[in-house]
Amino acid sequence: MKKLVHSMGWIAVSCFILSVVTGCDVLIVEESVVVEYEPNNSRTEAYDLGVLAEQPIVILSELFDRDDVDFYKFKTEESDRYKAVQIALSDAAPTLRGSITVLDEDGNEIMNKTASNKGAELTFVPRAMGGVFYLKISQWLSDDGAYRLTVTDLREDDAYEANEERTAAYDLGQLTQEPIQLTGSIVHRDELDFYRFETNKAERYKAFELSFKEIGENLRPSFTVYDEDGNERDNKTASAKGANVTEVVRSMGGVFFVEVGQWLSEYGAYTMTLTDLGEDDAFEPNETRDEAYDLGDLSSGDIVVEASIVQRDEVDFYRFDTAGAPGQISITIDNVGSELRASVSLIDSQGNQIDNKSSSNEGANVTLSSTSSETTFFVKVDQWLSSHGPYKMTISAQ
Repeated sequence: MKKLVHSMGWIAVSCFILSVVTGCDVLIVEESVVVEYEPNNSRTEAYDLGVLAEQPIVILSELFDRDDVDFYKFKTEESDRYKAVQIALSDAAPTLRGSITVLDEDGNEIMNKTASNKGAELTFVPRAMGGVFYLKISQWLSDDGAYRLTVTDLREDDAYEANEERTAAYDLGQLTQEPIQLTGSIVHRDELDFYRFETNKAERYKAFELSFKEIGENLRPSFTVYDEDGNERDNKTASAKGANVTEVVRSMGGVFFVEVGQWLSEYGAYTMTLTDLGEDDAFEPNETRDEAYDLGDLSSGDIVVEASIVQRDEVDFYRFDTAGAPGQISITIDNVGSELRASVSLIDSQGNQIDNKSSSNEGANVTLSSTSSETTFFVKVDQWLSSHGPYKMTISAQ
């Protein structure tokens, strides 16, 4: 049998006992203890190394002949998240070419690695959902020999775990004028990170920027934005591993979820920033005629409005009065954003359209002039075959 020193991240000298101990020097540092690993020749007999926490697990042991196999068992500190665990075989005897197989709790192989030659070190990082793992230590085309085994949790999982599903999304709170920024990590290619946030004004269209920067060299980030009911609102993928990616999402405000994953890549850290672009205007909500913003009357001269179409589905309604003097009404839309082809409609007090005009192309001005015996009107501003953008509207009467 073999009795060896089992320590947690510190140096120890092993002692091999073949029968009766007559004398043996053992260096014990920081309360390391002498333990017996054998018998551990099968998974059911695996020596339990306990919980892998912040400190590495370090053991010194030996394969006594080429048919000898050592099994060890350990459990990660968290079992509800993907973990990156470094497995290292070092101080191998010059006769030993070590081989390590990592198995999950059910005995399924996760990864297998073999040293390049006898006496060579072996280090690799399996990535898997946390829980119980087994290590099988054996030799390959070599003989017996001693070895040092070190197991280290690389702590690559982030502070927002466990957030693998939308129902477990990490709540970022309310997105206001101050951006929300966080540093997360994709530990395994199958991992997903979900985050939840809500806009500060749910009754109006919002434009917010979602950016991913400081990307790990092995990660090609991909993200999808969902509304509160799980409907996809937008998605985008970086052009390459390590590349930044930014998208402006436009939607009716409320609760949103962000799903972060990878595309044709592996793993890595990322910095995500959410920014409210503040494109919604002071006249919201005015999506329907019943919600029309009251501009007052023209008794003091022209009415001037500076507003914005944040999303192509948005409609802005306004109400105004001619101060009891029917006549010709003129409505001009100018200072139009480069992505907006504005459309303007004049509507009477009963909701009937009197006239409509659309600009010739994106960024172009448009003017509507109409004569009516009405004194109360509604104006509807939206887009035509375009997207979004700011505008200035001037209403005058002759």
